[in-house]
Amino acid sequence: MAYKITGVIIKKGQQPTNWTRFTNKKLSHLECEKIVDAQIIEFKCKRV
Repeated sequence: MAYKITGVIIKKGQQPTNWTRFTNKKLSHLECEKIVDAQIIEFKCKRV
């Protein structure tokens, strides 16, 4: 199964950026924040 993870990344001193990642396993909000090393808002993880 594949998952599409989307959100808006906010890094200090930068503009918010849309972010998309495809993965074979479902990731939590905290796991994704560790990957990008930034705060993620509007987090969504959907099966595709």
